[in-house]
Amino acid sequence: MTSEIDAPGSTILCTQPISFEVVDSEMHFYDLQPCWDDLFSRQGASYFQSYVWANAVWDRIARTKRRNLNIIVGRRAEKAILILPLIASRLGPWRIAHWLSNGNSDYCDILVECDSHSNEWIDAALRIARARFHILRCPVIRADARFRTTLESLIRTNHQQWVRSRTPWIDCRLWPDWAAYYQSRSPSFRKDFSRTWRQMNNLGEIKISLIETKVEILDCIDWILTSKSTWHERSRVRLASQKAEQQAFSHQVATRSIPGSEIVIHEIKVSGSRVAASICFRKDKHLDGWMLAWSPEWRKISPGRIIVSEVVQWAFEHGIEIYDLGPGGNDYKYRFTDIDDDVLCSFVVALRPFGRIYLWIRTFLRLIRHFVGNIKIISSHIARSNLFKRAFYPKKQS
Repeated sequence: MTSEIDAPGSTILCTQPISFEVVDSEMHFYDLQPCWDDLFSRQGASYFQSYVWANAVWDRIARTKRRNLNIIVGRRAEKAILILPLIASRLGPWRIAHWLSNGNSDYCDILVECDSHSNEWIDAALRIARARFHILRCPVIRADARFRTTLESLIRTNHQQWVRSRTPWIDCRLWPDWAAYYQSRSPSFRKDFSRTWRQMNNLGEIKISLIETKVEILDCIDWILTSKSTWHERSRVRLASQKAEQQAFSHQVATRSIPGSEIVIHEIKVSGSRVAASICFRKDKHLDGWMLAWSPEWRKISPGRIIVSEVVQWAFEHGIEIYDLGPGGNDYKYRFTDIDDDVLCSFVVALRPFGRIYLWIRTFLRLIRHFVGNIKIISSHIARSNLFKRAFYPKKQS
């Protein structure tokens, strides 16, 4: 049986009788929670695809930036089988679709029921998005994302921009336990681990604990955000959202339960003072790293090495098969694993021909900023060198 799914400007054929709706009001978005939770619990989805996560992004970040909801929901017999969480903005004549995400800490993927027709449903949803928007922006897309195959077929006929990166992960199925995993790491890793542990032990009593109470969770989150903010200021890293927004968002996510999932927070204290902490999300046998921080005063000792090792040991003890260390191929992550996956960061694709003009302008402005930045660097070097003085203030002949 064939049903027609009508979208603005297009007709989509699908071999299953399904219907699509676009949720663009808060009231209808909040009403989605039961069917969203039901679809999430039935699929092997990540924490970042949950309703709690999307709701927190909307309440604490997206709404303050005056975005508009555009959640594409596919239903079969009144049962949600697909959710494509988008928010919309405008830039001049261009309509831009953003993924409903927190930034570069969560993976973008469509929530869809596992079925032989899943690719058809994903294609239909993206065609609806294509009819409504000129541009699609996603912070991070994994290589195994459900909608990546369909998206790549769209990419081949449209202009796109992205930054290619890697995401390291640990396959705990390769070792029987933590001890075997630890022995598999390089001698330099084990030497550095022992040295860090010894240095911390010399400075006081080490206490590693799993945080579970609400008060402790919120306090730990505030400490992590403060530590990360200090690091960002020193590194002059530009953030997509302010610390207050991230704090409100993190508090909301951490204090609400998600069906079949849990938040896992480890911390290390030395003589009662917190020196490192890690926050992960567990869904079935998958563990996603979210936030990790250590005290700036302890950075020379590298307590992060100990906290990540503690999380890995916890993963082995609790039957975790995959521990994803999070987006970004930071060097320290590769000390824990030799496995990684390809990810696309800051992904932007023109869904329609008019969107290509936006990408051309964006590329042109980026080249100008790069050129001006190089000119400033060269000018500062010339100003500090003797070449400037010799050229404009030649030494007088005696």
